[in-house]
Amino acid sequence: ATDPDGNLNESSYEWGIDFIHNAHTHPTLAGYSGSTGQFPINTAGHDYHDNTAYRLTLKVTDADGLVSTDTVTVYPDKVNLNITASPAGIPVYIDGIPLTTPFVYDTLIGFSHVISVPQSYCLNGQSYAFTGWASGGAATHPITVPASDYADTALYQDQGACLDVPTSGLVFR
Repeated sequence: ATDPDGNLNESSYEWGIDFIHNAHTHPTLAGYSGSTGQFPINTAGHDYHDNTAYRLTLKVTDADGLVSTDTVTVYPDKVNLNITASPAGIPVYIDGIPLTTPFVYDTLIGFSHVISVPQSYCLNGQSYAFTGWASGGAATHPITVPASDYADTALYQDQGACLDVPTSGLVFR
């Protein structure tokens, strides 16, 4: 910013940063003063799945009290996690949230997730036991999102018919 009839000092600049995630906003930084700055991007916790961005707002006030504000939206670099299970339909949990396989999960490069699967699962009257991930990971393991799309498959072995599976009423899996 420039002021043709005066000088701007570091306190003339006021920054605000919001993390936008789908239909809600998380205030990230408010009231920071200075002509330059930086802020860390979270690599764990609230993730960057779906529609996410940072909105940076700069308000500059000159010595006469005149104010100018500008806003820019920055979108993160993301890739897709392509997750399947054999057989399809067994849930895989990303940070504790169950998703039915197969699915594609877009997320921030470098973000840390915990991916997990049930040790056993009853699907369509058949019981399945977890035998491993195609990548070699344990049933529950952390992953750091790579710089390009990632694919993995949870592998299960058929154990025969499910025992005592209710067919009506409230069923919890």
